[in-house]
Amino acid sequence: MSCGPEVWAKIVRPPCSIFFEASCKMHDEGYTKGGSELRRLECDLKFYAAMINDCQLSSKPWFYATWAFLYFIGVRMM
Repeated sequence: MSCGPEVWAKIVRPPCSIFFEASCKMHDEGYTKGGSELRRLECDLKFYAAMINDCQLSSKPWFYATWAFLYFIGVRMM
């Protein structure tokens, strides 16, 4: 599994995808369960929270937090 749509993984890896790999895997697992639009929002919010937790462990939390926000916006737009 990787961050971003599976078809992209063969072409390009999204920025910071290795850093957020565990959060992306958790998010993908949440999506496989399916459910309502509310369930999708809950899954996306958990994804964002997991990425922010990852950011706290880095030496550049502001840098990764910016990418976490962009990932969150991206999944909400799909």
